[in-house]
Amino acid sequence: MDFCTPTPNGMDVFLHDIRYCDACHGLQQLKTVKKLANNLEIAGKKIDHDDMVNQVLAGLDEEYTPIVMQVNSRDQVSWHELSSTLMTFESRLEYLSQVRNSFGSINLT
Repeated sequence: MDFCTPTPNGMDVFLHDIRYCDACHGLQQLKTVKKLANNLEIAGKKIDHDDMVNQVLAGLDEEYTPIVMQVNSRDQVSWHELSSTLMTFESRLEYLSQVRNSFGSINLT
């Protein structure tokens, strides 16, 4: 499915939102894609699971490259696996950020 192609009945707005969710990162990107796909399904346009996964991966920032590579190396990934992988990765990023911040506040004099 080409997410840039306009669709009837205003669904191109949903597809645009999936494709261009600039403010979304990681789990937020996942939630946005799921919500918009659910809205499309209610409107009668079911989005394929692989298309949803591809849209999440395409919307991730550069720091998520290891996740994108990991998921792309698999034949199939469930929505739960993708969610779990992103959650674990974001927890790790948060932990590393806290460690950096705590070392930055230590006075070494």
